[in-house]
Amino acid sequence: MARFKLTPRGRAFTLIELLVVIAIIAILVGLLLPAVQKVRQAAARMSSSNNLKQMGIAFHSHNDTYQYLPHNNGLQAYANVNNLTGGYVASWGYQILPFIEQENLYKSMVGVAPTGTQLSSLKTFNDPGRGRPNSAISGATNGPMTDYAINVNVNYGSSTGWPGCCGGGGTNQKGNIRTIQGIIDGSSNTILVGTKYVQISQYTRTSGDGWDEVIVWGSQGGAGRTGNATAPDGSNVAGLAAYLQDGTYGAGDYFGGPYPGGSMFLFGDGAVRMIPYSIDRTNLRNLLWPADAQVVNLP
Repeated sequence: MARFKLTPRGRAFTLIELLVVIAIIAILVGLLLPAVQKVRQAAARMSSSNNLKQMGIAFHSHNDTYQYLPHNNGLQAYANVNNLTGGYVASWGYQILPFIEQENLYKSMVGVAPTGTQLSSLKTFNDPGRGRPNSAISGATNGPMTDYAINVNVNYGSSTGWPGCCGGGGTNQKGNIRTIQGIIDGSSNTILVGTKYVQISQYTRTSGDGWDEVIVWGSQGGAGRTGNATAPDGSNVAGLAAYLQDGTYGAGDYFGGPYPGGSMFLFGDGAVRMIPYSIDRTNLRNLLWPADAQVVNLP
């Protein structure tokens, strides 16, 4: 008579064992997510740094071509600077378009309000740490928006300059428009462009006006900043004033950024550096003023 060997059936997981496994997986995921977030943040910061480096090359190329640095005009009298005509004032963002491989857009926006594909955002002006649309389809001005703002203290298109700015004279070409060579404190000691402060609630903004104008508009606000402070993107103006302990300028005139470590800045020599939010405001002002004879040694 044949004998059959019975194979024991596999034991099923108990409920407690299953819960333990789920808990272990949850812990591992919890440990992994911050690491993934840090990697994404580092990649975004590197991309933002690359944007600023491209701007630095464009600024120098513009300086070599026109013998002065890009600038925010602030006055209708200079509406025809370089190539732009009509009702718009040419900002620094518009002026560098030919030097960041956007010459067709530069030519297509001459003297006309942006339409169609002209309204699309431009990667060079987008800080990926925010991931916002960066394209204005309504408001006072339409077109590509910018996460970066020029240091108006260096260049301001008027005969008198920005009131109280710059730490002295040294005008070139139009009003207070300087060349790289005309930065009295030295190009390596002077900020040209920085990431601007943006309220988190405005990340989805698609309206171009005031402090968030499009790149074709060159008033002292919008694509320019004069405030000598930098802060992490926050909730509102009151929160910013509390953080800085100063409500002088409002949210529309400070530098800032989406990164916890500090704000990204382009210097006149083309170097890009992250400056901590905790920097002494007098030191930041000295970096923003191109002719105050105050040199700041950053770590």
